[in-house]
Amino acid sequence: MYFAEPTALSGSLVETLKEIRPTFFFSVPRVWEKIDEKMKSVAAENGYLKTQIGIKFTHFIKAFLQ
Repeated sequence: MYFAEPTALSGSLVETLKEIRPTFFFSVPRVWEKIDEKMKSVAAENGYLKTQIGIKFTHFIKAFLQ
């Protein structure tokens, strides 16, 4: 079991996840919102195919969380 640093939402979460490579990932809704925001910003900078993949993944995550 691993717990992120208190500063995780200010930018260190991605590095932490790359380091520990979790099989399961449980978190509070705010963490999922931050992941969603980042995915949308990356999708806006990429082409059509990557954007569509990001959208589908976002819909999957939202359906999973409900």
